[in-house]
Amino acid sequence: MKLDPQKAVILIPSLEPDDRLPAYVRKLLERGFTFHVDSPTNQLFPIFTDSQWEKIEELGFKLEFNGRLDEDHVVLRVCTSWCTPDEYVDKFIDAIQDL
Repeated sequence: MKLDPQKAVILIPSLEPDDRLPAYVRKLLERGFTFHVDSPTNQLFPIFTDSQWEKIEELGFKLEFNGRLDEDHVVLRVCTSWCTPDEYVDKFIDAIQDL
């Protein structure tokens, strides 16, 4: 699935890290990650380069491919639930912060 950047991309620069956002979203925004859409659910759709995606998988994280943004970027689906331990989220964020 290829996403049309002219029609589909809705980055959310208006979101700034603050207390109204879930902690894991704040942490990702603080580290400079951008999102394909502003999702009001437990699903996030961060944008990564192809090389970042490859490194994420090398680290042992399996994220769902949501679509190709352009020839160099993909949108991946990250989903948590009420029972996802905070340490799992922190481990993921710590692992990707240097990508």
